[in-house]
Amino acid sequence: MKTQFQILTFLLLCLFVGNGCTKQKLPADMPKIYPCKITIKDKDGNLMPKVVVSVNPEDRTNRWGGSGETNASGVAEILTSGQYPGLSEGKYRVTVLAFEHIPTGKYDDTGAEIIDSKSLIPAEYSDSAKTPFHFEMEAKATTQTFQLEK
Repeated sequence: MKTQFQILTFLLLCLFVGNGCTKQKLPADMPKIYPCKITIKDKDGNLMPKVVVSVNPEDRTNRWGGSGETNASGVAEILTSGQYPGLSEGKYRVTVLAFEHIPTGKYDDTGAEIIDSKSLIPAEYSDSAKTPFHFEMEAKATTQTFQLEK
């Protein structure tokens, strides 16, 4: 009896580990996605941390865009719909946003300090219709680097 319990416990453990009990179930209509990392550099070639990167499909029938935020190394792991690691095949436009938050020394009625924000990236890079950043995602892991020109 003890041996049967140990075998059953072992099989259940294998089942949970093998299936990745913490994995998210993908939506049924989501196409296959592949790992995608995007690196952002400033006009001088320096890596840019804390940049919000949005990846928008050029094909309007593809509703599966993605986003991510660059880490200290300037690299963003793209998550489809903000939660599934990877991106489906297709052509994409990339927009980027980054702000510097500046304390004003002024306070509102609740006592909270009023903070001004200054964009660190020219406006054209945050507009999906104007961005010069485009790339094609293939059916494989992809790493893409973009450098600001201004």
